[in-house]
Amino acid sequence: MSKTKTISLTIEVPAVELTEDDLREAVIDKITAMTLGIEAVREYDDEEEWVSVQTPLLKKMKAQAEEQIRVKVGTIVEREIPPIIQTVLDGEYQPVDQWGDKMGKPTTIRGMIAQSVADWLKATVDSQGRVMTGYQRDKGTPRLRHYIKAEVDEAYKGAIQAEAQAAAAEVKTLMAGKVRAEINAVVNRIMGIK
Repeated sequence: MSKTKTISLTIEVPAVELTEDDLREAVIDKITAMTLGIEAVREYDDEEEWVSVQTPLLKKMKAQAEEQIRVKVGTIVEREIPPIIQTVLDGEYQPVDQWGDKMGKPTTIRGMIAQSVADWLKATVDSQGRVMTGYQRDKGTPRLRHYIKAEVDEAYKGAIQAEAQAAAAEVKTLMAGKVRAEINAVVNRIMGIK
């Protein structure tokens, strides 16, 4: 036979519009607080709304629960999401126009992405890489060619500049030597030195 225990409860609840659920929650909170050895699970703010009280024990319990949930959700996401993404990427879709009429052959999201990238790379751009509007005189170049040229120019720019600077320094050295020799010859002639 189970032994009964009498508990004395003092419960504070708002004075206005007390519902059966409010009373039930207050009793549960009080018993929980007494069981856990804490002062209160909920208190009231200035507007007589219930607010949660974060005691160290509740904070620890909440952190542990959040960690367990994070791990479980992470496991579920790792298991369930990749197949869904794969299905979406590989599923066949029928492209339609703005009125919903079919256009072209059915394709996959992967195919649509590949086509979008190909179209983007083929777009005609000006010398600054901006899409041509049709009003410019310049015929432009495909975006892919523009970016390749820009990369090549950038890669060789440093090498060409270094070579040009080295050549200029060499020419200056040669010229300085020749100019010095010429000045020396003129001075020797003027002074009558052979």
